[in-house]
Amino acid sequence: MTKLNVCPSTLQKGYDTYSPAARKALFDGREVSHIFAGPSPDADSPEALDAIRNVGRISLSGAQPKFSVVIDVFDTLRYTREREQGLFILKPRPTSYHIINREYCAANEHVTMQIASQVYGIETAANGLCFFDNEEPAYITRRFDVHNRGKYKQEDLIMANVVVNAVGDQCPIPVVKATKALKAMTEAGTVEVHVDNEIAVQNLTRLASSKGLKSFAEKKEEKLFIVKITLDKPLEENGAEEEASCGVDRRKNTVVAIASERMGHGNDELGKVLMKGFIFALSQLDELPSTILFYNGGATITTEGSPSLDDLKNMEAQGVEILTCGTCLDYYNLKDKLAVGSVTNMYTIVEKLANADKIIKQ
Repeated sequence: MTKLNVCPSTLQKGYDTYSPAARKALFDGREVSHIFAGPSPDADSPEALDAIRNVGRISLSGAQPKFSVVIDVFDTLRYTREREQGLFILKPRPTSYHIINREYCAANEHVTMQIASQVYGIETAANGLCFFDNEEPAYITRRFDVHNRGKYKQEDLIMANVVVNAVGDQCPIPVVKATKALKAMTEAGTVEVHVDNEIAVQNLTRLASSKGLKSFAEKKEEKLFIVKITLDKPLEENGAEEEASCGVDRRKNTVVAIASERMGHGNDELGKVLMKGFIFALSQLDELPSTILFYNGGATITTEGSPSLDDLKNMEAQGVEILTCGTCLDYYNLKDKLAVGSVTNMYTIVEKLANADKIIKQ
């Protein structure tokens, strides 16, 4: 296989596979190989024949054949099997003999999409090139109509989006603005509220919960937080007008110390599932911890590809301090892949534990 010298997604120089930025956009941070784990559809093999049969199962229009693709447990791209939901679309070179220079079709589509995104700022689906074992390139793009747990409903793809700027507003103004925006929604959609402090984030999260709505919060900059509140349908009128209030800080001087990516002993995969559930449960507490410490194997939970990133970002936006041991990140070669919170040292870890009113260890 010819060695690459540019990222086969972003085209950034100095990479012999997908760059960290490409992996984050295309594969949620997973270290996926650019070598496709399967033969080209042109190959004379049973697996290629199965892939061709699967073309009829993918519900996407267009003249060129498209193949449904997933990432397997070994972080490689492969064709979907029967009853699997693909997360990616693979477009190898066309087979029509009348197309001139058809071996360049995949690369041409890829560079066109990168120009649209990087030069003209047009929003495109994450995309790149991958390569079969005969070095033939294929264009791969992430499906916007599916997610890791299944396929979006059609109505989810046409939801309205309203942005509310409450930066600089004192409580309860952000809650008042968000409430008015929610009531004005006449269809399913998202209200995105921009604020500049953690207490406002907590109040908005509390507002969403009181109305039975889903919310997600993320810290974008030192003084910029974004809270997204999602409606599946317009809010029902309940008569009396609710009075907006300023809640107290949800954080208590509780420190959570996590030393492994698994919870408990026994089955490793079950342990990872339990840890994901534990962190989600933390994010739902009425009284949030002040700090969550990650060290040893727990350091992997705050890095790219972790299934708990959304829950951790949600808590960080509400003022929870997310700290990961720098020595541990160095040991696992993950320092450049930290995706939430900040790096800390052993002195700070000991200080946080010593000064805590309550410690929860996992």
